[in-house]
Amino acid sequence: MKVGGGKVWYTAAELADMALPGLPKTKRKINERAAAEGWALATGKVGEPLARPRQARGGGLEYHIDVLPAAARTTLARLGVTVVADVAAEPESRATQMWRWFDGQSTKDKVEAERRLQIIALVEAQEQVRPHLVVLGNAAHSLHPIAGQGYNLSLRDTLALAEVLIDSEATLGDFATLQRYQQRQQLDQQVTVGFSDQVTRLFSNAQPLLTAGRNLGLLGLDLLPPAKRWFARQAMGMGTRNL
Repeated sequence: MKVGGGKVWYTAAELADMALPGLPKTKRKINERAAAEGWALATGKVGEPLARPRQARGGGLEYHIDVLPAAARTTLARLGVTVVADVAAEPESRATQMWRWFDGQSTKDKVEAERRLQIIALVEAQEQVRPHLVVLGNAAHSLHPIAGQGYNLSLRDTLALAEVLIDSEATLGDFATLQRYQQRQQLDQQVTVGFSDQVTRLFSNAQPLLTAGRNLGLLGLDLLPPAKRWFARQAMGMGTRNL
């Protein structure tokens, strides 16, 4: 973006201090209007972003004058703000805009967004087999990236499929055979997804009572070898297998 003739990026606080026509007169109200009108995701004529993270202390966003109402832009022009050229080498993709918006959010909002993403990520495909077709790995299930559980589960899926195919006398790709594979692995997948979710929730919560209970539980595992072995088997994804 090439600009000239003065300042063209403003924070909500700066806009409030200037009391421009067509805009609220407080920082809070300007932020509310920016959120309602989607200033953070606004783009120019060739797709360039019209909002950017503020580099100074305190963070937040700065907005280009092009997102402002005409009356406010006119007043800024009288103050010496003039855009010479407004071009970008390459239009910014929608995904890049979304990540840029995310980077400008508060730590609290980012933590909440990641929490919701984890919920969405707990996915298990309902239809994993068709005649001559098997869905494996992350295409069949997605779970928390904790201790390589997703990778380990994918390996067990592959092993189970190989064992079922070897034991079957039917033609390769037989639907009934593939259904036996899915039935065999269904419990393993459900247990692994549920276990990884509960462990993640347990160890990511900083509430004092839960932290104390978690510490007592870990101490109990050290004192009770059978419980420790059970937990270890669940963590290895071996809770549904007799070895």
